[in-house]
Amino acid sequence: TGVKANFCKLNWDIHKKDPSKTPMFRDLVGNSSCESHISMDLSELITKLHQYDKTKSRKSSTTTTTAHTIPPTGFVFHESRCGSTLVANSLAAFSPSTIRVYSESGPPLAALGSCGESFSKCDRSRAAALFKDVVYLMGRSNNLEESHLFFKIQSIGSRFIGVMREAFPDTPWIFVHREPVQVMMSHFAVGNVKNVNCLRHRNNPPKVVKDLLNNRGLNVREVTNEVYCAAHLATLCQSALEESISSQGL
Repeated sequence: TGVKANFCKLNWDIHKKDPSKTPMFRDLVGNSSCESHISMDLSELITKLHQYDKTKSRKSSTTTTTAHTIPPTGFVFHESRCGSTLVANSLAAFSPSTIRVYSESGPPLAALGSCGESFSKCDRSRAAALFKDVVYLMGRSNNLEESHLFFKIQSIGSRFIGVMREAFPDTPWIFVHREPVQVMMSHFAVGNVKNVNCLRHRNNPPKVVKDLLNNRGLNVREVTNEVYCAAHLATLCQSALEESISSQGL
């Protein structure tokens, strides 16, 4: 309730032709003339779409519409700087006509984290319900060839794998990672420390990072940038490991 959603028509042909040219969702949006968009109440829209789908199902023998919703085929979580974009591009290139891949789009991450860190704003089930609605909408297609839907979530979203699992308990997911020193070297290779992704929240560190450091006798305000980055990455991997164990495998 009270959630607004903005929509514009995406040019999926660009991404399907060569995923490497628009590897991130922002690249696709930038090449889709999204200056003009439609804003609607999410709850109201979801209700009407479900009603439409039920009506279409009852009239399936006579309907000519191609509109349908693709259920999620899989989710890709990752540590960052580990080859996850290659994974997403490979999925998209495997069968362009039948596969749609969202690579780090904003709405799924916003839904996953909508109840805040440690779910201080609302219960996890509400975040899961919102995430399910967002995925439902982003799976809408008027191309009958499209039958598989993948989402690569931003690295920070790895802390909310549990929300995804509650929303889609039977949908496969993976966590992409690599040797941690190589990941950190890639992060700091940008030069200017202000642009280092793993330090983005250094001035307002999340509780999970502070707790990890405190448990090791370290003060988040006193550690070096390298130690903070390592702690940030560790929380992502720890979340994925815990979810992997509780789900009995990826």
